[in-house]
Amino acid sequence: EIIPSTMRASRTYSFDVGRTPPVVLEYVDATAQQVAVSGAPTNDTAVTMERDGELFRAELYDLQPGRYTYHLLVDNKHPPPDI
Repeated sequence: EIIPSTMRASRTYSFDVGRTPPVVLEYVDATAQQVAVSGAPTNDTAVTMERDGELFRAELYDLQPGRYTYHLLVDNKHPPPDI
């Protein structure tokens, strides 16, 4: 058995245990300026989605298993055009 004569500590790392993965919502719209999601998963609070070109994306964390209803607000209008 080899026992090291010196000991070095690495930097601290962290990870989540038991946290549910996020629910990812995506919406594609070439003409929209801003998109938000609101409803049961956000406690009826409008959460602005991150924009990447035509793609709008939101990650919702810590949702319990079940069925949720939500709606999108596209440029502050509900429902979005063409849905």
